[in-house]
Amino acid sequence: MTPRLPEPLMGWAQTCDSFASLRGALKFNDKTEALAFVRGKGWEVVVTEANEKRIIPHSYLDRFRIVRPEDEERASEGKNIRK
Repeated sequence: MTPRLPEPLMGWAQTCDSFASLRGALKFNDKTEALAFVRGKGWEVVVTEANEKRIIPHSYLDRFRIVRPEDEERASEGKNIRK
């Protein structure tokens, strides 16, 4: 996305990207519909697949837990750790 710059005459925000207004306006149900639209317009297109986001569940308390290095060593050895 290109930065918006103030237009010299009126001071309005301008951009040199003519497709900036289309980013939120075009919605498609699937990739084939989008590709058909693009090919119909004669535009060049590059399709990149989105990475799957993995969510690792944690409890709220885990964010504030202090784990000492000696506790990590005991855990790797399999000894009981007092929590």
